[in-house]
Amino acid sequence: MAYLHELEANLSPANFSEFLAILEDFKYQMLSTEVVVKRVQAMLAGKPPSLVTGFNIFLPIDYHIKPQRFDVAMSLVKKIRQRFEATDPGVLSSFVDILTRFQADAISLTETRSKVRALLQGESDSLADFDTFLPPAPAASSSSQSSSSSS
Repeated sequence: MAYLHELEANLSPANFSEFLAILEDFKYQMLSTEVVVKRVQAMLAGKPPSLVTGFNIFLPIDYHIKPQRFDVAMSLVKKIRQRFEATDPGVLSSFVDILTRFQADAISLTETRSKVRALLQGESDSLADFDTFLPPAPAASSSSQSSSSSS
């Protein structure tokens, strides 16, 4: 329900009505999953990435939508710049530095997540976008000892 309220706040009334019609047609199998995914992706283009990933609750797992990573990254950098430029400009440069180090394999995915969580503490929307941007955490993250004893 929270997702639908967020969606309604971000779409025009006509687009929100169209979205509900798509869901209804999907429920009654009048539209294939592929068609639903394409229509919703087009409708949500340029909207916050959380709206795209939030739609996945309506889809079978094999059809989950992954936002374009570049779009997510640019949206996140823009959001961080707008939020911190006047009050704490070092946040943006630290964020970019962390991502640069991750891209260069200088720090692990786990360390990257940890550093960004500390940097953006309390910024739940930015952290959600960041989680969408990063590759998924390894499934066996709780048993990290098995991967460290490979020599």
